[in-house]
Amino acid sequence: MEAPARSETCFDHARRGLVISAVAVAVQFPADLTYDGGVRTAAVRLAWSGLLLALIPLVSARRPRLSLAAMHLAAVATAAAATVVIARSGGTASPRFTFLVALPLLVAVLLPDFPWVALTLGLAVVACGSTAVVLEPRPLAWLLEWILLASISTGFAVAGALAHRRSVRAEVRAERERSEVVARLAESDRPGAVL
Repeated sequence: MEAPARSETCFDHARRGLVISAVAVAVQFPADLTYDGGVRTAAVRLAWSGLLLALIPLVSARRPRLSLAAMHLAAVATAAAATVVIARSGGTASPRFTFLVALPLLVAVLLPDFPWVALTLGLAVVACGSTAVVLEPRPLAWLLEWILLASISTGFAVAGALAHRRSVRAEVRAERERSEVVARLAESDRPGAVL
């Protein structure tokens, strides 16, 4: 079953979500400078933010496939760039690493109409975060627990976004049915109308 077309409003929210994300990423660059090699880490962060901004013009209801591709690219790039920033600033022992598992939830809150973007981000977070864990290295039990936590976070993000989408669709369907009933009643009130 093909998903119904999304409105321009959904894509307006997606563009705003990219702006909000780009700003949230960029404002953290001063903290990068407190780590060894912080200038390079800040450069990665600012390039990441720039990529998110560069994708904004690609997001439009007139080009839904290109828009979704751009949003999925933003998700994968976010997981990869965040992992690079984390690896360069304390690795898996830093507080930044714990934030990685929250990214799919943040996307689901910011863009509830796009649950599969949250899933893409979650899968990329699992892959990139697991790579960071393996490269440090950490014990296998630590890696498995981290994968489980990241997977749970992703599962909640996707389930929440899907529930939101079902709720919105049910509201739209109910409003459409109500409008049809009102139109039929108006038609039946006309003189000479046959029921």
